[in-house]
Amino acid sequence: LISFAGSNLFPSRNILSSHILGDRRVGNLRSPHFKIEHDQILVKAKAKKGFMRVVIDHYHMGKHSGLLFGGTVIKEANSEDKFQWFSLSPKKYKGHWAYLEFVDRGTDAYLEIDQVRFANSGMGRSPDSSFSLLLGDDKIEASNLPEFLDGFLEKSFDRLHTGKFSGEEYEFLNYLFREGLIPLVKRQIISKSLRQAKVIDSKTPQERYTLTMGEGSPFQGNVYVRGSPHKLGAPVVGRNLTALGGQAGSRLDLANQLISEDNPLVSRVMANRIWLQFFGRGIVPTPDDFGPMGQEPSHPELLDWLAHDFRENHWSVKNLIRKIVLSKTYRQSSLLNPFCEKEKVSLTDPQNIFLHKMPVRRLQAEAIRDSILSFSGRIDKRLFGPSVPIYKTAFMTGRGGKKNGPLDGAGRRSIYGSVYRNFLSPFMLAFDQPAPFG
Repeated sequence: LISFAGSNLFPSRNILSSHILGDRRVGNLRSPHFKIEHDQILVKAKAKKGFMRVVIDHYHMGKHSGLLFGGTVIKEANSEDKFQWFSLSPKKYKGHWAYLEFVDRGTDAYLEIDQVRFANSGMGRSPDSSFSLLLGDDKIEASNLPEFLDGFLEKSFDRLHTGKFSGEEYEFLNYLFREGLIPLVKRQIISKSLRQAKVIDSKTPQERYTLTMGEGSPFQGNVYVRGSPHKLGAPVVGRNLTALGGQAGSRLDLANQLISEDNPLVSRVMANRIWLQFFGRGIVPTPDDFGPMGQEPSHPELLDWLAHDFRENHWSVKNLIRKIVLSKTYRQSSLLNPFCEKEKVSLTDPQNIFLHKMPVRRLQAEAIRDSILSFSGRIDKRLFGPSVPIYKTAFMTGRGGKKNGPLDGAGRRSIYGSVYRNFLSPFMLAFDQPAPFG
Protein backbone atom coordinates (compact mmCIF):
# COMPACT_ATOMS: atom_id res chain seq x y z
CA LEU A 1 0.00 0.00 0.00
CA ILE A 2 1.17 3.52 -0.76
CA SER A 3 -0.10 6.91 0.34
CA PHE A 4 -1.45 9.41 -2.19
CA ALA A 5 -1.31 12.46 0.08
CA GLY A 6 1.10 14.10 2.49
CA SER A 7 4.84 13.55 2.62
CA ASN A 8 4.71 9.95 3.87
CA LEU A 9 4.86 7.39 1.10
CA PHE A 10 4.17 4.34 3.24
CA PRO A 11 1.10 4.52 5.52
CA SER A 12 1.36 2.71 8.84
CA ARG A 13 -0.90 -0.29 9.34
CA ASN A 14 -1.45 0.96 12.90
CA ILE A 15 -2.91 4.24 11.66
CA LEU A 16 -6.24 4.70 9.88
CA SER A 17 -5.47 6.45 6.59
CA SER A 18 -8.13 7.73 4.21
CA HIS A 19 -5.91 8.09 1.14
CA ILE A 20 -4.26 4.70 0.65
CA LEU A 21 -6.72 3.76 -2.12
CA GLY A 22 -6.44 6.98 -4.08
CA ASP A 23 -6.46 10.73 -3.71
CA ARG A 24 -9.91 11.09 -5.31
CA ARG A 25 -11.65 8.69 -2.94
CA VAL A 26 -14.11 10.06 -0.41
CA GLY A 27 -15.66 8.44 2.61
CA ASN A 28 -16.19 8.57 6.32
CA LEU A 29 -15.18 6.62 9.40
CA ARG A 30 -17.44 6.16 12.40
CA SER A 31 -16.57 4.92 15.85
CA PRO A 32 -18.73 2.55 17.93
CA HIS A 33 -21.30 4.19 20.18
CA PHE A 34 -20.11 5.34 23.58
CA LYS A 35 -21.51 7.25 26.54
CA ILE A 36 -20.00 10.70 27.04
CA GLU A 37 -18.29 10.77 30.45
CA HIS A 38 -15.45 13.27 29.93
CA ASP A 39 -15.11 16.96 29.08
CA GLN A 40 -12.87 16.47 26.06
CA ILE A 41 -12.23 14.01 23.27
CA LEU A 42 -8.67 14.29 21.97
CA VAL A 43 -7.79 13.09 18.48
CA LYS A 44 -4.20 12.67 17.35
CA ALA A 45 -4.36 13.08 13.61
CA LYS A 46 -2.63 14.28 10.50
CA ALA A 47 -5.11 16.13 8.32
CA LYS A 48 -5.67 18.42 5.39
CA LYS A 49 -9.17 19.85 5.04
CA GLY A 50 -10.39 17.03 7.26
CA PHE A 51 -13.80 17.03 8.92
CA MET A 52 -14.37 15.54 12.38
CA ARG A 53 -17.23 15.76 14.83
CA VAL A 54 -19.09 14.14 17.70
CA VAL A 55 -22.61 13.05 16.72
CA ILE A 56 -24.75 13.19 19.86
CA ASP A 57 -27.95 11.16 20.21
CA HIS A 58 -27.94 10.56 16.43
CA TYR A 59 -28.55 14.26 15.77
CA HIS A 60 -26.85 14.43 12.37
CA MET A 61 -27.73 18.09 11.74
CA GLY A 62 -25.73 19.24 14.75
CA LYS A 63 -23.00 20.66 12.51
CA HIS A 64 -25.49 23.39 11.50
CA SER A 65 -26.38 24.27 15.11
CA GLY A 66 -23.32 26.01 16.49
CA LEU A 67 -25.24 27.43 19.44
CA LEU A 68 -26.22 23.99 20.73
CA PHE A 69 -23.26 21.91 19.59
CA GLY A 70 -20.37 24.37 19.65
CA GLY A 71 -17.05 22.64 20.22
CA THR A 72 -18.20 19.26 18.93
CA VAL A 73 -17.35 19.93 15.27
CA ILE A 74 -14.10 20.73 13.44
CA LYS A 75 -15.14 21.63 9.92
CA GLU A 76 -11.64 21.89 8.46
CA ALA A 77 -8.75 20.28 10.31
CA ASN A 78 -5.24 21.08 9.03
CA SER A 79 -1.99 19.92 10.61
CA GLU A 80 0.63 20.92 7.99
CA ASP A 81 1.57 17.32 7.21
CA LYS A 82 2.41 16.31 10.77
CA PHE A 83 0.52 14.67 13.61
CA GLN A 84 -1.07 16.96 16.17
CA TRP A 85 -3.83 16.79 18.76
CA PHE A 86 -7.30 18.13 17.98
CA SER A 87 -9.83 18.73 20.74
CA LEU A 88 -13.59 18.17 20.68
CA SER A 89 -15.63 19.36 23.65
CA PRO A 90 -18.94 17.54 24.33
CA LYS A 91 -18.93 18.33 28.07
CA LYS A 92 -22.46 19.79 27.95
CA TYR A 93 -23.79 16.38 26.96
CA LYS A 94 -22.34 14.08 29.60
CA GLY A 95 -24.45 10.96 29.98
CA HIS A 96 -25.64 11.06 26.36
CA TRP A 97 -24.77 8.48 23.74
CA ALA A 98 -22.58 9.55 20.84
CA TYR A 99 -20.13 8.42 18.19
CA LEU A 100 -17.19 10.03 16.38
CA GLU A 101 -17.25 10.70 12.66
CA PHE A 102 -14.27 11.53 10.43
CA VAL A 103 -14.81 12.57 6.80
CA ASP A 104 -12.38 12.72 3.87
CA ARG A 105 -13.91 15.07 1.30
CA GLY A 106 -11.87 13.78 -1.64
CA THR A 107 -9.29 15.44 -3.87
CA ASP A 108 -6.77 17.63 -2.02
CA ALA A 109 -7.93 16.37 1.38
CA TYR A 110 -6.97 13.49 3.65
CA LEU A 111 -7.08 12.21 7.22
CA GLU A 112 -4.81 9.92 9.23
CA ILE A 113 -6.11 8.94 12.67
CA ASP A 114 -3.53 7.66 15.15
CA GLN A 115 -5.16 7.90 18.59
CA VAL A 116 -8.41 8.92 20.28
CA ARG A 117 -8.36 9.70 23.99
CA PHE A 118 -10.87 10.91 26.56
CA ALA A 119 -9.82 13.54 29.10
CA ASN A 120 -11.22 16.16 31.45
CA SER A 121 -8.54 18.79 30.87
CA GLY A 122 -5.47 19.56 28.80
CA MET A 123 -4.35 18.56 25.36
CA GLY A 124 -2.56 15.34 24.53
CA ARG A 125 1.20 15.39 24.13
CA SER A 126 3.22 13.17 21.86
CA PRO A 127 6.79 12.15 22.60
CA ASP A 128 9.44 13.43 20.24
CA SER A 129 10.07 11.24 17.22
CA SER A 130 12.65 8.63 18.09
CA PHE A 131 14.08 5.57 16.40
CA SER A 132 15.43 4.08 19.60
CA LEU A 133 12.92 1.22 19.44
CA LEU A 134 14.49 0.13 16.17
CA LEU A 135 17.91 -0.12 17.75
CA GLY A 136 16.81 -2.11 20.78
CA ASP A 137 19.33 -2.32 23.62
CA ASP A 138 22.33 -2.45 21.29
CA LYS A 139 24.26 0.69 20.57
CA ILE A 140 25.46 1.22 17.01
CA GLU A 141 28.70 2.96 16.30
CA ALA A 142 28.64 5.69 13.68
CA SER A 143 30.95 3.66 11.48
CA ASN A 144 28.44 0.77 11.48
CA LEU A 145 25.40 2.92 10.69
CA PRO A 146 25.52 2.43 6.87
CA GLU A 147 25.67 -1.33 7.34
CA PHE A 148 22.72 -1.17 9.76
CA LEU A 149 20.68 0.90 7.30
CA ASP A 150 21.41 -1.53 4.45
CA GLY A 151 20.27 -4.45 6.57
CA PHE A 152 17.20 -2.59 7.76
CA LEU A 153 16.17 -1.65 4.22
CA GLU A 154 16.57 -5.21 2.93
CA LYS A 155 14.38 -6.56 5.73
CA SER A 156 11.93 -3.67 5.32
CA PHE A 157 11.17 -4.30 1.66
CA ASP A 158 10.88 -8.04 2.28
CA ARG A 159 8.36 -7.50 5.11
CA LEU A 160 6.53 -4.47 3.75
CA HIS A 161 3.64 -6.46 2.28
CA THR A 162 3.04 -8.38 5.54
CA GLY A 163 1.97 -5.28 7.46
CA LYS A 164 3.91 -6.33 10.57
CA PHE A 165 5.76 -3.03 10.89
CA SER A 166 5.51 -0.91 13.98
CA GLY A 167 4.72 2.78 13.75
CA GLU A 168 8.38 3.61 14.39
CA GLU A 169 9.49 1.42 11.50
CA TYR A 170 7.10 3.10 9.09
CA GLU A 171 8.20 6.50 10.33
CA PHE A 172 11.84 5.59 9.82
CA LEU A 173 11.23 4.24 6.30
CA ASN A 174 9.32 7.38 5.31
CA TYR A 175 12.12 9.54 6.72
CA LEU A 176 14.72 7.72 4.64
CA PHE A 177 12.61 8.12 1.50
CA ARG A 178 12.01 11.84 2.08
CA GLU A 179 15.71 12.51 2.69
CA GLY A 180 16.86 10.53 -0.33
CA LEU A 181 18.72 7.94 1.75
CA ILE A 182 17.12 4.92 0.08
CA PRO A 183 19.45 3.35 -2.53
CA LEU A 184 18.93 4.73 -6.03
CA VAL A 185 17.74 1.44 -7.57
CA LYS A 186 15.03 0.90 -4.97
CA ARG A 187 14.08 4.59 -5.05
CA GLN A 188 13.59 4.42 -8.82
CA ILE A 189 11.39 1.32 -8.46
CA ILE A 190 9.29 3.02 -5.79
CA SER A 191 8.98 6.25 -7.78
CA LYS A 192 7.92 4.35 -10.89
CA SER A 193 5.26 2.44 -8.93
CA LEU A 194 4.02 5.70 -7.41
CA ARG A 195 3.72 7.35 -10.85
CA GLN A 196 1.79 4.37 -12.21
CA ALA A 197 -0.53 4.41 -9.20
CA LYS A 198 -1.22 8.13 -9.62
CA VAL A 199 -2.04 7.65 -13.32
CA ILE A 200 -4.56 4.96 -12.38
CA ASP A 201 -5.96 7.19 -9.64
CA SER A 202 -6.37 10.13 -12.04
CA LYS A 203 -8.58 7.97 -14.28
CA THR A 204 -11.02 7.02 -11.54
CA PRO A 205 -14.39 8.78 -11.90
CA GLN A 206 -15.22 11.82 -9.83
CA GLU A 207 -17.13 11.17 -6.65
CA ARG A 208 -20.94 11.12 -6.73
CA TYR A 209 -23.08 11.55 -3.64
CA THR A 210 -26.26 9.88 -2.51
CA LEU A 211 -28.12 9.42 0.76
CA THR A 212 -27.34 6.15 2.50
CA MET A 213 -27.85 4.53 5.87
CA GLY A 214 -24.98 3.13 7.90
CA GLU A 215 -25.42 0.44 10.54
CA GLY A 216 -23.92 1.64 13.80
CA SER A 217 -22.85 -0.46 16.75
CA PRO A 218 -25.89 -1.81 18.63
CA PHE A 219 -26.74 -0.27 21.97
CA GLN A 220 -29.73 -0.37 24.29
CA GLY A 221 -31.84 2.75 24.55
CA ASN A 222 -34.74 3.72 26.76
CA VAL A 223 -38.30 4.83 26.22
CA TYR A 224 -38.72 8.55 26.94
CA VAL A 225 -41.70 8.85 29.28
CA ARG A 226 -44.13 11.30 27.67
CA GLY A 227 -41.32 12.27 25.28
CA SER A 228 -39.08 13.73 27.99
CA PRO A 229 -35.36 12.84 27.72
CA HIS A 230 -35.08 13.45 31.47
CA LYS A 231 -37.58 10.70 32.35
CA LEU A 232 -36.24 7.40 31.11
CA GLY A 233 -38.57 4.44 30.98
CA ALA A 234 -37.97 0.77 30.27
CA PRO A 235 -34.95 -0.21 28.17
CA VAL A 236 -35.66 -1.18 24.57
CA VAL A 237 -33.56 -3.26 22.21
CA GLY A 238 -33.60 -2.99 18.43
CA ARG A 239 -36.40 -5.16 17.10
CA ASN A 240 -39.12 -5.41 14.50
CA LEU A 241 -42.62 -3.99 14.85
CA THR A 242 -44.77 -5.92 17.31
CA ALA A 243 -47.45 -6.41 14.64
CA LEU A 244 -44.85 -8.11 12.41
CA GLY A 245 -43.47 -10.46 15.03
CA GLY A 246 -41.29 -8.23 17.19
CA GLN A 247 -38.11 -10.26 16.62
CA ALA A 248 -34.89 -8.62 17.79
CA GLY A 249 -32.54 -7.58 15.03
CA SER A 250 -30.93 -4.79 13.03
CA ARG A 251 -32.18 -2.70 10.12
CA LEU A 252 -30.47 -5.13 7.78
CA ASP A 253 -32.42 -7.98 9.35
CA LEU A 254 -35.63 -6.00 8.80
CA ALA A 255 -34.73 -5.35 5.15
CA ASN A 256 -33.98 -9.03 4.57
CA GLN A 257 -37.24 -10.01 6.23
CA LEU A 258 -39.24 -7.61 4.08
CA ILE A 259 -37.92 -9.09 0.82
CA SER A 260 -37.74 -12.72 1.94
CA GLU A 261 -39.46 -15.38 -0.15
CA ASP A 262 -42.04 -16.14 2.54
CA ASN A 263 -43.13 -12.50 2.94
CA PRO A 264 -45.39 -11.36 0.06
CA LEU A 265 -46.49 -8.15 1.79
CA VAL A 266 -43.98 -5.74 0.23
CA SER A 267 -44.45 -6.96 -3.35
CA ARG A 268 -48.25 -6.97 -2.95
CA VAL A 269 -48.32 -3.42 -1.56
CA MET A 270 -46.00 -2.13 -4.30
CA ALA A 271 -47.94 -3.83 -7.10
CA ASN A 272 -51.19 -2.45 -5.69
CA ARG A 273 -49.82 1.10 -5.55
CA ILE A 274 -48.61 0.95 -9.15
CA TRP A 275 -52.02 -0.37 -10.24
CA LEU A 276 -53.66 2.50 -8.32
CA GLN A 277 -51.70 5.10 -10.32
CA PHE A 278 -53.09 3.80 -13.62
CA PHE A 279 -56.67 2.93 -12.71
CA GLY A 280 -57.43 5.46 -9.98
CA ARG A 281 -58.33 2.64 -7.57
CA GLY A 282 -56.18 -0.10 -6.16
CA ILE A 283 -57.01 -3.78 -6.35
CA VAL A 284 -57.03 -3.33 -2.58
CA PRO A 285 -59.01 -0.06 -2.21
CA THR A 286 -57.12 0.83 0.98
CA PRO A 287 -53.50 1.03 -0.21
CA ASP A 288 -52.25 2.12 3.22
CA ASP A 289 -53.94 -0.72 5.10
CA PHE A 290 -53.62 -4.37 4.12
CA GLY A 291 -54.61 -5.45 7.62
CA PRO A 292 -57.93 -6.35 9.21
CA MET A 293 -59.16 -2.74 9.04
CA GLY A 294 -58.58 -2.55 5.28
CA GLN A 295 -60.91 -3.64 2.48
CA GLU A 296 -60.58 -6.94 0.65
CA PRO A 297 -59.06 -7.02 -2.86
CA SER A 298 -61.45 -7.00 -5.80
CA HIS A 299 -59.19 -9.35 -7.80
CA PRO A 300 -57.07 -11.34 -5.30
CA GLU A 301 -55.66 -13.73 -7.92
CA LEU A 302 -54.60 -10.80 -10.12
CA LEU A 303 -52.86 -9.11 -7.19
CA ASP A 304 -50.99 -12.32 -6.36
CA TRP A 305 -49.91 -12.71 -9.99
CA LEU A 306 -48.70 -9.10 -10.23
CA ALA A 307 -46.79 -9.38 -6.94
CA HIS A 308 -45.17 -12.67 -7.99
CA ASP A 309 -44.22 -11.30 -11.40
CA PHE A 310 -42.83 -8.14 -9.79
CA ARG A 311 -40.56 -10.22 -7.56
CA GLU A 312 -39.53 -12.65 -10.30
CA ASN A 313 -38.45 -9.75 -12.53
CA HIS A 314 -36.03 -8.43 -9.92
CA TRP A 315 -38.44 -5.86 -8.47
CA SER A 316 -38.46 -3.92 -11.74
CA VAL A 317 -41.04 -1.13 -11.56
CA LYS A 318 -40.52 -0.38 -15.25
CA ASN A 319 -41.31 -3.98 -16.22
CA LEU A 320 -44.50 -4.02 -14.15
CA ILE A 321 -45.66 -0.70 -15.63
CA ARG A 322 -45.02 -2.02 -19.14
CA LYS A 323 -47.19 -5.09 -18.51
CA ILE A 324 -50.04 -3.03 -17.07
CA VAL A 325 -50.18 -0.41 -19.84
CA LEU A 326 -49.97 -3.07 -22.58
CA SER A 327 -52.83 -5.08 -21.10
CA LYS A 328 -56.27 -5.19 -22.73
CA THR A 329 -57.79 -3.92 -19.49
CA TYR A 330 -55.80 -0.69 -19.57
CA ARG A 331 -56.31 -0.18 -23.32
CA GLN A 332 -60.09 -0.60 -23.28
CA SER A 333 -62.41 2.34 -23.89
CA SER A 334 -63.93 4.39 -21.11
CA LEU A 335 -67.30 4.02 -22.89
CA LEU A 336 -69.55 1.10 -22.11
CA ASN A 337 -69.11 -1.84 -24.46
CA PRO A 338 -72.15 -1.87 -26.80
CA PHE A 339 -72.45 -5.64 -26.31
CA CYS A 340 -73.01 -5.16 -22.56
CA GLU A 341 -76.49 -4.74 -21.17
CA LYS A 342 -76.58 -1.38 -19.45
CA GLU A 343 -79.24 -2.40 -16.93
CA LYS A 344 -77.37 -5.57 -15.98
CA VAL A 345 -74.07 -3.75 -15.63
CA SER A 346 -75.67 -1.08 -13.43
CA LEU A 347 -76.84 -3.83 -11.08
CA THR A 348 -73.73 -6.05 -11.01
CA ASP A 349 -70.94 -3.47 -11.21
CA PRO A 350 -72.31 0.07 -10.69
CA GLN A 351 -68.97 1.43 -9.43
CA ASN A 352 -66.89 -0.26 -12.14
CA ILE A 353 -64.94 -2.20 -9.53
CA PHE A 354 -64.58 -5.18 -11.90
CA LEU A 355 -63.37 -2.85 -14.69
CA HIS A 356 -65.94 -3.56 -17.37
CA LYS A 357 -64.67 -0.29 -18.89
CA MET A 358 -61.67 1.96 -18.38
CA PRO A 359 -62.26 4.41 -15.50
CA VAL A 360 -62.24 8.08 -16.40
CA ARG A 361 -59.34 9.71 -14.59
CA ARG A 362 -58.72 13.36 -13.93
CA LEU A 363 -55.49 14.80 -15.27
CA GLN A 364 -52.99 16.02 -12.71
CA ALA A 365 -52.20 19.73 -12.47
CA GLU A 366 -48.85 19.36 -14.27
CA ALA A 367 -50.41 17.43 -17.15
CA ILE A 368 -53.22 20.00 -17.53
CA ARG A 369 -50.75 22.88 -17.78
CA ASP A 370 -48.47 21.01 -20.19
CA SER A 371 -51.47 20.09 -22.36
CA ILE A 372 -52.54 23.75 -22.58
CA LEU A 373 -49.02 24.76 -23.61
CA SER A 374 -48.91 21.95 -26.17
CA PHE A 375 -52.24 22.92 -27.78
CA SER A 376 -51.16 26.56 -27.93
CA GLY A 377 -47.96 25.58 -29.70
CA ARG A 378 -45.81 27.41 -27.14
CA ILE A 379 -44.45 24.45 -25.20
CA ASP A 380 -40.67 24.30 -24.83
CA LYS A 381 -39.62 20.64 -24.94
CA ARG A 382 -35.95 21.23 -24.12
CA LEU A 383 -34.49 18.85 -21.57
CA PHE A 384 -32.55 19.84 -18.45
CA GLY A 385 -31.47 23.33 -17.49
CA PRO A 386 -32.24 25.53 -14.46
CA SER A 387 -35.65 25.88 -12.85
CA VAL A 388 -37.90 28.70 -14.00
CA PRO A 389 -38.85 31.18 -11.22
CA ILE A 390 -42.56 31.35 -10.47
CA TYR A 391 -44.62 34.32 -11.64
CA LYS A 392 -45.79 36.23 -8.56
CA THR A 393 -49.08 38.09 -8.60
CA ALA A 394 -49.81 41.12 -6.43
CA PHE A 395 -51.54 38.83 -3.93
CA MET A 396 -48.55 36.53 -3.44
CA THR A 397 -46.70 37.97 -0.47
CA GLY A 398 -44.51 36.30 2.09
CA ARG A 399 -41.09 36.02 3.64
CA GLY A 400 -38.04 35.28 1.53
CA GLY A 401 -38.85 37.19 -1.63
CA LYS A 402 -37.68 35.44 -4.77
CA LYS A 403 -36.98 36.70 -8.27
CA ASN A 404 -40.19 37.09 -10.29
CA GLY A 405 -40.52 34.78 -13.29
CA PRO A 406 -42.34 35.01 -16.65
CA LEU A 407 -46.13 34.79 -16.74
CA ASP A 408 -46.25 31.47 -18.61
CA GLY A 409 -43.14 29.93 -17.06
CA ALA A 410 -41.21 30.60 -20.29
CA GLY A 411 -43.26 27.84 -21.92
CA ARG A 412 -41.24 25.17 -20.17
CA ARG A 413 -42.85 21.99 -18.92
CA SER A 414 -44.19 22.02 -15.38
CA ILE A 415 -41.42 19.78 -14.10
CA TYR A 416 -39.03 22.71 -14.56
CA GLY A 417 -41.08 25.17 -12.51
CA SER A 418 -39.60 26.33 -9.20
CA VAL A 419 -41.55 25.44 -6.08
CA TYR A 420 -41.36 27.71 -3.04
CA ARG A 421 -43.60 27.00 -0.08
CA ASN A 422 -44.27 30.72 0.42
CA PHE A 423 -45.06 31.35 -3.26
CA LEU A 424 -47.17 28.52 -4.68
CA SER A 425 -48.75 28.83 -8.12
CA PRO A 426 -52.50 29.65 -7.84
CA PHE A 427 -53.13 27.93 -11.19
CA MET A 428 -51.50 24.69 -10.08
CA LEU A 429 -53.22 24.74 -6.69
CA ALA A 430 -56.59 25.17 -8.42
CA PHE A 431 -56.00 21.82 -10.11
CA ASP A 432 -54.93 20.09 -6.89
CA GLN A 433 -51.18 20.13 -7.21
CA PRO A 434 -49.90 18.57 -3.95
CA ALA A 435 -48.77 21.20 -1.46
CA PRO A 436 -45.09 20.76 -0.49
CA PHE A 437 -45.73 20.52 3.24
CA GLY A 438 -44.64 17.51 5.25
